[in-house]
Amino acid sequence: MTLATVDNPWLLILAGALGIGLLFGLVAAATRYCNMGAVSDWVLTGDMGRMRAWLLSIAVAIAAVGAFELLGAIDLDQTRVNYRAADFPWLRYLLGGTMFGIGMVLAGGCTTKTLVNIGQGDLKSLWAYAVVGLTALVLLNWPTARLFIDQGLAWPGLSLASLGIDHQDAGGIAAGITSLDHAYLRPVMASLLATGLFVWLWRLDHARRMRPADLAGGIGIGMIIVLGWLWTGSSTGQALMNEAALAFDPPRGTGTQSLSFVGPAAESLRLAADPKL
Repeated sequence: MTLATVDNPWLLILAGALGIGLLFGLVAAATRYCNMGAVSDWVLTGDMGRMRAWLLSIAVAIAAVGAFELLGAIDLDQTRVNYRAADFPWLRYLLGGTMFGIGMVLAGGCTTKTLVNIGQGDLKSLWAYAVVGLTALVLLNWPTARLFIDQGLAWPGLSLASLGIDHQDAGGIAAGITSLDHAYLRPVMASLLATGLFVWLWRLDHARRMRPADLAGGIGIGMIIVLGWLWTGSSTGQALMNEAALAFDPPRGTGTQSLSFVGPAAESLRLAADPKL
């Protein structure tokens, strides 16, 4: 029996997602992987160990995702969140990134570290993550907030479609400029970006060897991110999306996606308040 023939793809997807999430937590805890920790170590002490681990995970994920998409194993044009939309709301990106960075500093860690701390029994991190979830719940479900985000913060934006570009990813932009097929340009751009990061990390490694924990964290987290894309975009994930498309009351959260930390916090609070919502 193949995965595509499983009677309840929803439960199977959830079970796989739980396994991927637990694996991520184990690797992050064991290697001290943290986005904010990477930046703070570099700025405060000059230690680039965790920064290199962070960049290594990005390089691994970019290279692997580009390869798998070229092979047709995943289709990132059909993700739950349309990362490749033609509209480029740069103000929203800048404002959101700045606020998220300030929040990480005030909370004492990124959402990755916050979840790891919760797993280790830190009640302060539980409070911080509850605030993250409540804020996201309001922004995602309160009509006034949604209107402000979708329309207010969308201006002044950049419509790439007006320039003849259908997607905002690097491969899509290159395809729009050159009129070449993005199916080939995307893996090319992924290879260039990943190679640039690998070369830079290799040059840094000659100056000071990466610690085994940082090396393991970078490679491990990068591959786990790819595993998330592959699992949700698998035949089982496609079966779930097809089932949801035909349902009168489809389950929330379907679609090709990988690790996320803010949206699930909002969903957890929503389900805790009323599982029927």
